Amino acid sequence: MEGSLVSGELSLLGVTDFYYNTISSQATLKDQGGNIVQEQQKIGRFWNSLTIPLDSPLQAGTYTLEFSVNYPGLAEPFQVNREVIVHSMDNNEIKGLVVEAEDESGEPLQNGHVMLFEKQLPNWSWFYSGYASNRTYDAGSIGDGKFFIPNAFLLAGKQYEVVVYGKSSDGMTDVFYNQPVSSGQANVKFTASSLKKLTFEASQAQAGQEVRVSLQNSDGLLVAWPFPVSFGADRKASMYIHTDNNLLVNSNLYDEAADTAYYLEKAYSLSSSATQTVNLAGPLVSITPPSGYDSAKLSINEGMPASKYYATQGISATVLYSLEKNGTSYTLSKLFSNLAKNERLSFDKNFSPRNSAQSFQNSANASVVNSDYYDNKDNYLYEVSSGPGSQFNGLNQTARFQVQTNEGSKKMLAVVRSRRCLPTC
Repeated sequence: MEGSLVSGELSLLGVTDFYYNTISSQATLKDQGGNIVQEQQKIGRFWNSLTIPLDSPLQAGTYTLEFSVNYPGLAEPFQVNREVIVHSMDNNEIKGLVVEAEDESGEPLQNGHVMLFEKQLPNWSWFYSGYASNRTYDAGSIGDGKFFIPNAFLLAGKQYEVVVYGKSSDGMTDVFYNQPVSSGQANVKFTASSLKKLTFEASQAQAGQEVRVSLQNSDGLLVAWPFPVSFGADRKASMYIHTDNNLLVNSNLYDEAADTAYYLEKAYSLSSSATQTVNLAGPLVSITPPSGYDSAKLSINEGMPASKYYATQGISATVLYSLEKNGTSYTLSKLFSNLAKNERLSFDKNFSPRNSAQSFQNSANASVVNSDYYDNKDNYLYEVSSGPGSQFNGLNQTARFQVQTNEGSKKMLAVVRSRRCLPTC
């Protein structure tokens, strides 16, 4: 990046992209004789996730997996080696977990699918994403309500959650099963007698809109992906479900005629009753964008952009909002840990960086990029663009603009992100 920023000027940059565009990785699989069986390289985004394709199954034996990461300026790549022992891969018999599932009438589950989630060790991603597991396997039925998970995906010492879903006997209602599984299990059978019929109600819902049902562990973290259930014309959404996990239910609803949206959320634990109802109604608070701007829109937790939002009182939420003034578009976000009262969003003209990244060329510091700009109201300046298409400029292009608020203006210089992130696009 050529040039420099003078005091008081602002640099906006996708620092994640800045890092990823310079990182390369390589995975090499070698046999006992040191011969390369297969290798794979990757540069840029997702450098830390490589798949090594195999032309044929590996023979039983001991292999070495070498993984290296390189970055401009490193004297030599970072490298780690791991021993891989393959047992009986020369045997065509594949062993694994057989899962059987019934619909609510006791017949084999139709249009079924299975997913396996591996529980992860506590780390920063739990806090960042709210998930305590990672999906490692996903497949359709092998017939007659049966599903198969190879043992290669069920490792000793690991904990897993299995999810099976399909349709009811009439094909109109979702059926959802969940339970923990582990290595060494041969069979799991889900029966109709364990299902509860769960109905969700929301007076703001319209036919075709969805409620998302998530599984929560005792720490409040998600152990599987949210499962969508559609509302009907009666503003109700129903499913048959079996799980011992707690439920976190949420829905983003949009009224196009009023350009108003709702984010509803409720925690729920299944009881022993065969039929249960969850009404998403409850005290709501309003969130409105700053006044004095054109085309102001906001969204909550990745919902549909609207000119006004209502949300369940007391929840935590990320609000993303965009607005325009004098030809300049702004996108900002703000995290609320507790939406306790009605909120009108506002931001001021002074933004300070809370992060920085360095780029190296030939072991020399080529540039320092400041990022993550916040004002003193904890608004994050997500993107700024001036003129048609400028928000899609490359990382080395700049756009001049002014931050304009009710408190006045301040001249700025921005390196605009290359990603498309305005919610009104």
